[in-house]
Amino acid sequence: MEDKQIFQDFIEKSSDIKESWEIAQLFEEEREKFKQEIFSYKQDILQAKKTLKKMRLQIADSKDKIEKFEELKNQKISEIEAIKQDLFKQKIKKNISKLNHEKYQIINEKKEEILPKPLETVDIYLKDGSVAKARPAKRIFTDNLYKKYRVILKENKILKEQILEFELENSKLKIELRDFYAEDILKSNRSSRED
Repeated sequence: MEDKQIFQDFIEKSSDIKESWEIAQLFEEEREKFKQEIFSYKQDILQAKKTLKKMRLQIADSKDKIEKFEELKNQKISEIEAIKQDLFKQKIKKNISKLNHEKYQIINEKKEEILPKPLETVDIYLKDGSVAKARPAKRIFTDNLYKKYRVILKENKILKEQILEFELENSKLKIELRDFYAEDILKSNRSSRED
């Protein structure tokens, strides 16, 4: 394309050209233009290379920053998970503590229901036949009596459990006895048929 343009310029100016140096000058001018264009292209290429180098450095820097941010993000996620687990453990401990407290409260309430309470008022029959309410001066039941009551209550519970076990065993034995009896009847029926 450039060569055709030079050739066309040569043809247009050929009528004005009288000396061979003019031809050489025409080609020299074109060669200078070409050198200038090449120099300009080289400058553009160098500038583009510098820009490309800067962009590559920026990309590498950005990649490093992204990797650091990813590492930081993963670290923060791990920390958040650890905090969540700690919070969950604390919540569980708190719930267990609350449940234990409620359990002890319930046990104490049940003990109070089961154990006899000291009398708050006592009915007193007066000489004229009327009934008056009076507060006792001190507790009627002693600590020793409370302890005995607790021991007897515990023994009573154990005995009830044993009675239940014996009743279950008795039921099993009754079933086995019934099965043996039924088997014995069947055997006797078979032997009487064979005879």
